[in-house]
Amino acid sequence: MVLLALSKGGEGWSLRMLSEATQLPHAAAQRSVNRLAESGLYERERKCLNKVQASEFLLHSVKFLWPARLGGEARGIPTAWDAPVFEKDFERNVGVRMVWPHPYGEARGIALVPIHRLMPEVARQDPDMYERFALLDGLRIGDARLRSVSARQLAEKLDGSK
Repeated sequence: MVLLALSKGGEGWSLRMLSEATQLPHAAAQRSVNRLAESGLYERERKCLNKVQASEFLLHSVKFLWPARLGGEARGIPTAWDAPVFEKDFERNVGVRMVWPHPYGEARGIALVPIHRLMPEVARQDPDMYERFALLDGLRIGDARLRSVSARQLAEKLDGSK
């Protein structure tokens, strides 16, 4: 979550702002930034992500580090191919939907356990983070076409072009 929040760019961010954006405790946000820096995904001196490495990390590791865990039918927030970010690329599936379980979700579908428990709430409050999280789920659970579309759109977001 922190990597995707940092990818939104913008100068002058603080740990307090990052903590608020991700709803993580201040200490957890700090530990995440430290891990990103240690792994070479974040450049402390310039206060920015290494966009090429971040994109490569997300594209090639997400489905292995956070494999998709499905649950039963649930009320929740649409994700993966059912998220609004994919509307122009995929027709709305009339059958079963994929959702993050959430009591205030407006859709019913198969529950996909989110990478972090706070993701659905952050997504409800920040449409741009919602898109980024759904694209991440496209990489986690998608077939070749969904993974390709997710990778392209996520790379554009990391690049700052969208």
